[in-house]
Amino acid sequence: MTEFAKRAGTAAVLLVAVAGALVLNETGFGPGPWMLFVAVACAAAVWEWAGLLGLGRLGRWIYLATGAGLAWILLSPTLVVAVWLTLGLWIVALLRIVGMPLPRAAESPLFGMLGLVAIPVAGLILVAFLGPFAWAFLAVVIVADTAAYVVGRRYGKTALAPEISPGKTHAGLIGALLVVAAVSLPIAWGLNLPPSTWFYFVCLALLTACFSVVGDLTVSLLKRRANAKDSGRLLPGHGGVLDRVDGLLAAAPAYVVGIQALQGVVAI
Repeated sequence: MTEFAKRAGTAAVLLVAVAGALVLNETGFGPGPWMLFVAVACAAAVWEWAGLLGLGRLGRWIYLATGAGLAWILLSPTLVVAVWLTLGLWIVALLRIVGMPLPRAAESPLFGMLGLVAIPVAGLILVAFLGPFAWAFLAVVIVADTAAYVVGRRYGKTALAPEISPGKTHAGLIGALLVVAAVSLPIAWGLNLPPSTWFYFVCLALLTACFSVVGDLTVSLLKRRANAKDSGRLLPGHGGVLDRVDGLLAAAPAYVVGIQALQGVVAI
């Protein structure tokens, strides 16, 4: 089986699992299947993140337990504060990606805290914001990732961040943004948003796509620091769970902040 066939097959299975869990939630089975799916994915992502930090088996278990404890604490109203904190950490990661010098002594704590906070927060967001807007968020992230991959492979010549991930190109980013802009209009219509807010939603979708790239590049930087090609080997053709959800982790808080701002303008 070719690498592309493995990648496509794994992606199809994941899409069916995600869609199935969401559909079960909306057809009377309750949020249980979706919550279990998200919890397992988050646990796997935290475990792999800990591995990229260079922690041994015991350290990874401690890191996982700490992440689970934080998730439990954030079930309270402090989730709103945690969303903003996480967004701030992703912005610091973005500054590091674009070349802002960061002392090694500060870089390791940044990535350690980011994994502990960002993964539980993204998981709680996916559980708390079920419904059409959750579908819309997943659609934007998946479309952005797929378009970047396809366009980048076909037309990409100049690397977006050559020292971090030579495979990510300017053409891929531009292609992703163009496709996201195109699909976000019918998504806004499907969400029954007032036409006066469609431009805002397109901008939010583009911002969400940009943050998904930040998450992708941040994990790529972690892998480069750890001298690892993938975050794990759980998903054939893709690597680890973290390799699939890296963009989603950074996009989730940006999307939620944008939706909350939209709620202040119209009833959704």
